[in-house]
Amino acid sequence: MVLNVACRDSELNVHDRRWVAELSLRLERYFNDILTMEWDLTQEGSTHTAVCRVHCPHGFYRATAHGKGARQALHAAVDKLTQQRTREKKIAGSARRDAV
Repeated sequence: MVLNVACRDSELNVHDRRWVAELSLRLERYFNDILTMEWDLTQEGSTHTAVCRVHCPHGFYRATAHGKGARQALHAAVDKLTQQRTREKKIAGSARRDAV
C-alpha cells in the first residue's frame, strides 16, 4: 500500500503522521489489497477537513469529513469509508444469493 498524506493550512508532526498511518492500516480490514491511499488535510478557520481516496482492485472510494479537530475529521472519514465498503459488500452478497 502506498500512503500519501498532504497537509494544507495545517501541520502534522511526526507523531500525528504515524497515527494517520496506523489509522490507514485499520482500513485493510474492510478493503482487500489497497493499492494507494491519499489523505488531504486542510483547515479553514476552526474547521478541519479530511479527504481520503482509496484505490483498490475492486474500485475507487472517496470520503470527505469535517470536524473541530483533525483527528475527529479523520475518524469521520474512516467511518464513511467503512460504511461505503460494508454497503457494497452487502449488495454483492445479496446479488449472489439471488442468483442461486
